[in-house]
Amino acid sequence: MANDYSAFTMQLLAGAVRVARTMNVPMFYLDRTIENQAGRKGSTIDVPITAAVATNDVAPGPVPPASVDHTHGTYPVALNKWREAPFTLTEKEVAEVQAGMVPKMMEAATEGLVNYIAGTVYDNYKEAYSTVTSGANIPFDSANDGIQTGIDASILLTAEKAPSTGRWCSLGLAATAKAMALPEFTYANRAGTDETIRQGTIGRKFGIDWLPDQVTKSHATANQTGTYALDTAAAIGAKSVNVAATTAALTLVAGDIITIAGQNNALGDLQQFVVTTATTINAAANGPVAIQPGLRVAAAGTEAVLIPYKNTTSVTSLGGHASGIAFASRRAEDFDLRRVLGGGMSDVSAIGRAMGDENVADPHTGLVLRLRITEEHYQYRAALSCLWGTGVPDSSLLVRIQGQAT
Repeated sequence: MANDYSAFTMQLLAGAVRVARTMNVPMFYLDRTIENQAGRKGSTIDVPITAAVATNDVAPGPVPPASVDHTHGTYPVALNKWREAPFTLTEKEVAEVQAGMVPKMMEAATEGLVNYIAGTVYDNYKEAYSTVTSGANIPFDSANDGIQTGIDASILLTAEKAPSTGRWCSLGLAATAKAMALPEFTYANRAGTDETIRQGTIGRKFGIDWLPDQVTKSHATANQTGTYALDTAAAIGAKSVNVAATTAALTLVAGDIITIAGQNNALGDLQQFVVTTATTINAAANGPVAIQPGLRVAAAGTEAVLIPYKNTTSVTSLGGHASGIAFASRRAEDFDLRRVLGGGMSDVSAIGRAMGDENVADPHTGLVLRLRITEEHYQYRAALSCLWGTGVPDSSLLVRIQGQAT
């Protein structure tokens, strides 16, 4: 008869959930409407993309106007990330778990796994084209940008028609410290609340929930020394433009920002375009550059191309509206075992327990955590794992903040 470890695996999982909920994880803010759809590793889940709907004047009459069909799209989110955090438990530690204690190794495994998952969410910054930069300074530094960083992020989201609710932004610890020191955020008579002082958090400012996070990304750009321009006409909406490197080679990586003369955003400023595919164009040559979003207006083919952030390595924080990033987490074995057994979930659960497996779906973080216990020689191998996927259905609903860490 197989050993039943459920007496302490569920206690361990409960401890993992408690640890995960104390962490500043972005998954809580993301679009998780797809999380109840079935899936397995390698499969995709489609996020519906609603088509625009035009309005018409109402003209009373005996015959109603003809209906207009709309073709809606989908965005596939691949469940392609499956990772575990293994550790060992002695028989003494198992007894402590049964007494209600959560081992430090379990806490460390949870933190490591959740931080890794959060990192994959933040990797989506490479698809965000709306960018706020503090240059060589830390964002929210009172000696430089101050609260303007938050104002600019909010205005960029509004310009892209992001809904006013559900906005969030992660922020590195150095920038968080700068923001918390601003009188506009800290002084109750200026902020309208003493939340920052009492809770040690920025809270909601300028319509954005600011999330302090230790998992931030750095983006390095090459030192572009030449002059660059379009050399081929391009239509409105084009997401690939031909660029001529007139005097020096042009090296771009995914996530770089460029601007094109004559392309303005809703604020009247130069529209920022994010490079979606790495490319190198040799000096005195030309080549295609893939961008997002599409061109705002048609290009004649002679417009100057600028790289506003070059020869820098900046800490990049990601934010936006909840619908900008999709996230889904699954039980890794649900599909495969059901297919093999030809049975239902009760069969899956029974086999999982026989193998020393338990799963828990946390509605707060959106994570489905799985714990597998394997008996070894006077000890147990425990492995906390998660299967998930993330993607960007709508990059217009994202904003990123760039600046130096120190």
